[in-house]
Amino acid sequence: MIFQIVEEGFGTWLALAISVVLFGLSHLANPNATLYGAAAIGIEGGMLLGVAYLLTRRLWLPIGIHFGWNFIQAGVFGPNLSGHEVESLLQSRLSGPDPLSGGALGVEGSLFTLTLCLLVSFVLLDQARRRDRFIRPFWSRR
Repeated sequence: MIFQIVEEGFGTWLALAISVVLFGLSHLANPNATLYGAAAIGIEGGMLLGVAYLLTRRLWLPIGIHFGWNFIQAGVFGPNLSGHEVESLLQSRLSGPDPLSGGALGVEGSLFTLTLCLLVSFVLLDQARRRDRFIRPFWSRR
């Protein structure tokens, strides 16, 4: 909703930037949160979910992506979910350097996850561009 309201006045790019910031800030109060983790989650979630909405102009895709991510991670595999310990079907523990494993934050803090979400976001951005989904800021409209 915030994305849509901001986009109507200030354009798609600023709406995406605000989505990234707000999504990251909303995860800053989570257990084991760090500025890096909040930034990573902001980029992964705010960008990917914002672009999913941009592409379809419907909520089903971003809601489905977010639900699917949380369900598979927390319900099936069980590593920390945004810093929260979860009970799941399988109990997995990630190990290795924090930038690669995500550390106590969970897989969202991993550089692999960040890279994957950015790649998917860029593919969806390209599709949105091809479908002419971008809105210009009010000051540059004709």
